[in-house]
Amino acid sequence: MAAGNDLVEILRGQANQHPDKLLYAFYDRGGKLLEAVTREEFERQTNHLAQYLWQVDGIAAARPVLLAFNPGLAMIRNFFACIKIGAIPVPVAPVTPSGGMTGFARLVGIAADSGSRTVLFDAEQDRIFGQIMKAGLAENAEATKAAASLN
Repeated sequence: MAAGNDLVEILRGQANQHPDKLLYAFYDRGGKLLEAVTREEFERQTNHLAQYLWQVDGIAAARPVLLAFNPGLAMIRNFFACIKIGAIPVPVAPVTPSGGMTGFARLVGIAADSGSRTVLFDAEQDRIFGQIMKAGLAENAEATKAAASLN
């Protein structure tokens, strides 16, 4: 039996007993509802995600998986999907544009320390990673040009 099955079974039982009951809701600072999910929806969504993750190279039972999401249902869904396949979810603060290469280096360090080969993230993180990499490549190109002009 994979680690975490007790919690998974409790959630599954709750989804079967009270499928339409609200499980999670996220609100903005002003009290406006941003996202909500019922127990049955959450069970279905996490099962689907777990099936997908099971096929991803680097994700396996007893292997750590970094979860770089802003607070919200995506983090919770990915957390429980990892538990369902026996992987070890490791929530980390998402990289921000202002953090730049430092934030990216922090993420790489956490991956190295935890032994994770996989980071799960959303489209916003993908965009930020792209910006950071593009800026980092531009900085490296400028440094290379400057070093070449000294020779």
